[in-house]
Amino acid sequence: MKLFAIIFIACLILLPCHNFAQDNEKNQAPDYIYYESEEYLCKFNAPENWKFDLDNAQLDDYSAALFPDTNEYYNSNVIIYIWIFGTKDYSYQKFVTADSISYIKENPKIVFKKTDSVLTESDQSVIYYETADPGGEYDLAFVGYIPAGNEIIVYEMNITDRLYYPDAHHKFREALAGFLLLEKEE
Repeated sequence: MKLFAIIFIACLILLPCHNFAQDNEKNQAPDYIYYESEEYLCKFNAPENWKFDLDNAQLDDYSAALFPDTNEYYNSNVIIYIWIFGTKDYSYQKFVTADSISYIKENPKIVFKKTDSVLTESDQSVIYYETADPGGEYDLAFVGYIPAGNEIIVYEMNITDRLYYPDAHHKFREALAGFLLLEKEE
């Protein structure tokens, strides 16, 4: 009888721990998210050890945000904002030109020093711009553009200090490379 009582008490103690672990797994941010456009299904993959935030990002008029899983949305030193824009009136080139000019108009100190590209999981070549002083006079580090049918997906990475630049650059490229554009099934 004592053995039964001890086992019963142990079960009562361990049961809440098990439920907490399950709840904790349910509340963890996803490693990827899907977006369904009119023409395509888009899969966004987070870089390794990063997470998505949709709720706070959408409150701030972004489609999504990515940041290290050791940080939170409102206090991250490195963050990628994602927007999805319709482009019925613009070609990809015109949109990229107009959008990159809008950054300079918003902050005349911003200088784009370099253009580079990366291949996504769907073998798309994606261009991105790098600024001259990320984490110095301004937070903007990179802006990348992905064509997705009649929409363009914009990735913007901000960093709060130059010391985050090397890892941030790697994670930005990883985020762009992890994008997957899939044909919608009818």
